[in-house]
Amino acid sequence: MLRKLLLVSFCFFSGVAVLGFATYKGFFNISRINVAVTSENQSFDTENLVDEGDKKLKEIMGQALFGVSLESIYSKLISDPRLKDIKIKRKFPNEIGVELIPKQVVLSMMSFKHGLHSITSSGSILPVKLSKQDIDLPILRGANFHKEQALRKKAVALLRDIPDRGLFSKQNISEIRYEKKNGFILHLVNRNTLVKLGKDNFLQKSSFIERAMSYLESQRLEGRVIDARYSKKVVVKLRNEP
Repeated sequence: MLRKLLLVSFCFFSGVAVLGFATYKGFFNISRINVAVTSENQSFDTENLVDEGDKKLKEIMGQALFGVSLESIYSKLISDPRLKDIKIKRKFPNEIGVELIPKQVVLSMMSFKHGLHSITSSGSILPVKLSKQDIDLPILRGANFHKEQALRKKAVALLRDIPDRGLFSKQNISEIRYEKKNGFILHLVNRNTLVKLGKDNFLQKSSFIERAMSYLESQRLEGRVIDARYSKKVVVKLRNEP
């Protein structure tokens, strides 16, 4: 029994000595910080987010792995308004892993003064989007969107009611405008077609527009304006009509 106790004590103190020596020699000092964007949001400003994270964490390089507060790392990074959350892990023996979780972006917004912004699902405006970003989202155009968050929220709600696929779908919308008289006006990609959607009942109207566009395609006709402001019908102005 005494031998076992001595053996356990020897192993314990040997381990402490080795750990202390390794710490003294800097074996557990941080030599790598791996900053990445969660795979669900790889299209959202990934390169810039990672670069900013690397810059903010540069000062902890060389510090002891277990001497750095994970809470302090979180505080340094979460100040970026583009981020929803952050996951941080220590990775033995000398690495910090950081996973950035951005806010969901559903729209872009053009501002003549500030350039192209990203709009979150809550209607918030994020910092100016870099020109090298490649996010294929509908663009909000008009000073009214820049001034009114309620209007941006309504545009987000409108987009939710439009199908993901089909002749009339999210991917076919290039621009969204708003007029007091006509409500929302959509510009469709590659069709040079305007869709007057009005101010409400977007889900039902989307179905009407899909059927109208399907009919036009079957008849090899092109609509210049598709007016869906009415509750039970869609009015189409053809390309060759005045």
